[in-house]
Amino acid sequence: MSDLNRKYWGWGLSSYQLQKDSRLELRESLLGVTAKNRVNFSPPDLKNISLNPPRFDLPSDIDAICSSDTFERVRHTYGMSFRDLLRVFDNKFDLAPDYVAFPETESQILNIMRFCGRNSIALIPVGGGSSVVGGIEPRATSGPGSGQSQPGHYRGFISLNMIKFDKLLEVDKTSRCVHVQAGIYGPHLEALLRPHGYTLRHFPQSFEFSTLGGWIATRSGGHYATRFTHIDDFVQSVRVVTPSGIIETPRLPASGAGPDGARIFIGSEGTLGVITSAWMRVQERPKYRLSTVVRFPTFLKGAEAVRLISQSGVSPSNCRLIDAIEAAGMGLSDGSFAALILAFESAHIKNFSPIMESLLEMCKSCSGKWDAVQHKIGDSTPKVD
Repeated sequence: MSDLNRKYWGWGLSSYQLQKDSRLELRESLLGVTAKNRVNFSPPDLKNISLNPPRFDLPSDIDAICSSDTFERVRHTYGMSFRDLLRVFDNKFDLAPDYVAFPETESQILNIMRFCGRNSIALIPVGGGSSVVGGIEPRATSGPGSGQSQPGHYRGFISLNMIKFDKLLEVDKTSRCVHVQAGIYGPHLEALLRPHGYTLRHFPQSFEFSTLGGWIATRSGGHYATRFTHIDDFVQSVRVVTPSGIIETPRLPASGAGPDGARIFIGSEGTLGVITSAWMRVQERPKYRLSTVVRFPTFLKGAEAVRLISQSGVSPSNCRLIDAIEAAGMGLSDGSFAALILAFESAHIKNFSPIMESLLEMCKSCSGKWDAVQHKIGDSTPKVD
């Protein structure tokens, strides 16, 4: 995947746009915006965006892997929250990074890190840039063009884009683990695991445009979350570049002596170092599936059913309760009811019907209704490249 195909003004690829009729329909159904009261917005043209010049110079070896191109600086200014997108459309880019670095080796990362440390420059690791909590946004620079550091402030900052760390390094079939570089996007990772018969089975909502390193650094959670909820469950070991050097936590054997080294970096949000690779526990690709959608008159009724299911000790592969508005947006509802996606899957277990029936009885006790239960055999997961 090339970053050049990413939108600099919103979610997704620049080559993909909803048709006008679809956009109008979504505005009206989800936001209540009609033809009479809508305001038309257009993304800012790169030609009309004026950025402050970089506030510091780079040594030649670092400059060779950095860009001060307008597109790159704009694309790395904000994440993907609604607040971020409003500022983009308002043409506010005062917080654009001075440079965007694209390292290919750990020694290059360490070199940049030490340069920043010596010169009071902030270094912000960026995976897919899908943060909605300001994770890639600088908060303590000393103002446009100042070039001066102040107590608690930085002279400027560099965004460290990890897109070139995108390789599957090793497959350990005995332990059913894989060694993967941290800059790999979710779809690319699944595409590389598929020929080996494996899947990570971790699907956060940002899956298409987020990276393994980002999942680990933010302690992400996925949709298939009744058993393996957070990325923690899949991480066996991490390799991290820190200002003091490279740290690699042990894979095996597990130890009960003191804190788990990998857990120190999971959820660290890039504050302790830059994650460059990880050993991940993977699963066999599921072959047998059983699923249905249960309708509830209110979200609270659905929550009651989910509580009963979670306390029953049964772990369906998917047990996701969606409110009426989101369900309508996904095509699961007409907007009048909440929906529970309930599913089982396995590479070996063929018959989940008795377990599903017991969970549907719990749903029925909470006013849940459903139609057909779907049986599928084969690897029906869509191919992603």
